[in-house]
Amino acid sequence: MRVRDGLLGLLLVPLAASFADDGWARATEPREWKFPQDHGAHPEFKTEWWYVTGHLVDSQKRNYGFQVTFFRQGMRKDLPVNGSQWNVRDLYFGHFAVADLSRRKFRFAERMTRGSRGQAVYAEGDLDLRLEDWWMVRAGETFRVEANGEDMRLRVQLDPLKPIVLQGDRGLSQKGIAPGNASHYYSIPRLRVTGTLELAGRSETVTGEAWLDREFSTSALDPGIQGWDWFSIQLPNQQELMLYELRKEGGGRGAQSHAAWILADGTKRELASTGFQIEVMAHWKNAAGVEYPSKWRISGKDVPGELWVEPLIADQELRLRGLGDLAYWEGACRVTGTWEGKPIEGRAFVELTGYARSFGREMQGE
Repeated sequence: MRVRDGLLGLLLVPLAASFADDGWARATEPREWKFPQDHGAHPEFKTEWWYVTGHLVDSQKRNYGFQVTFFRQGMRKDLPVNGSQWNVRDLYFGHFAVADLSRRKFRFAERMTRGSRGQAVYAEGDLDLRLEDWWMVRAGETFRVEANGEDMRLRVQLDPLKPIVLQGDRGLSQKGIAPGNASHYYSIPRLRVTGTLELAGRSETVTGEAWLDREFSTSALDPGIQGWDWFSIQLPNQQELMLYELRKEGGGRGAQSHAAWILADGTKRELASTGFQIEVMAHWKNAAGVEYPSKWRISGKDVPGELWVEPLIADQELRLRGLGDLAYWEGACRVTGTWEGKPIEGRAFVELTGYARSFGREMQGE
């Protein structure tokens, strides 16, 4: 999940502020989901993204984390009639990151375009995303993804191991108190990954597991929310945990913080915001002195155990240049602890926003 109008909304506040939301669809009630149609783009909403994170291993038993994300941010509901190629209805973004865990090196790349002259095509009706030379498509039950950057390229296929999970109330994920401050949100919490990863001129066959998140909305968070901590946790008993905590400026948790426990058969149990807690146990500072949480304890009356989450590399911060000096932390983590009375080890991805100044007050014009 993401802040304001989504992650892109936070990135684009200075650009989007002059464009009213009038005419954009809003997530006000659960929708009647249809697949594969809902895998495709929903340009009637202002913001949407397709988000894949995962853990890989190569033939030499070297481990990697990866993220590939495609975004669309609506700037105008309709284009002016003059037809100028400089008119912008949508901006298209992509983020790609690889954590080479054995060598303790983190790489990331980005793409951004107005979509003119075929630079971006986000199809409706099925999953078919083309962002310059990056793409994500569906073929039968398989998703195929390719992204690249300086000295790195990922080309993989993703095969679902579990069914689609509709997050929140039948896929309606409330992010604020006001009606419409919500997104349509689903996850595929476990996919088998096979393919190739190229790093610094070497190509490796890789396998692993991934998590896919999909959201679209025209929304905003409640006033005073500074950012969020988001977790996708995969446990070896084929159970998963998705949770996010909305952080208030000055401390405290937003009322719409949420968690979902996904059982081995794919069924979901909602955890009330009062039923789980996330305690920060350690911190890491980047070169600019920005401090991020770097270890967490997850527990609570609705959590059937106690989990400790810790980054596999401390520095997994994406420092973006497409719209200025922007940063957020998104990283591969290890999970230890107990679950349903037994010791357990698992893996996770964690996203942290609102810690770097450009993701907080500065991007909100303060």
